[in-house]
Amino acid sequence: MEYVIGAVQKGKSCRIILKTKDVVHTNLDGRVTLEQKFGNTTVRDTFTVLKKYQVADTPEYAYDWYYICDHYHFEDRSEEVRVAAEQQITDLEIETIEQDLAITDNEIAIMELQEQIEELTNKED
Repeated sequence: MEYVIGAVQKGKSCRIILKTKDVVHTNLDGRVTLEQKFGNTTVRDTFTVLKKYQVADTPEYAYDWYYICDHYHFEDRSEEVRVAAEQQITDLEIETIEQDLAITDNEIAIMELQEQIEELTNKED
């Protein structure tokens, strides 16, 4: 089920509404928690249903509208943070390997210079 929560002006007051979209009609009542995932973020909405006030149908979907109150919205980005942390760890590991390779390249260059010095020293003898 997909859903969206918004507000609508009704006279001088503002009402919070919930619109649901599913293959069948919903019958939400009381205290409800709904969850949707967007990429690496999980969105959780908790609210109290006051009443269903409208329904609609298309060949593919059923839509329901509710008046709600006591809405609490929570976004869990821990997956996003985990992915970013893993990428940072990978980047640091790659940097460490590159530094190790640079040290190895320097050691090889030093050994080659030492060999050349020995060869020159041996030729003079």
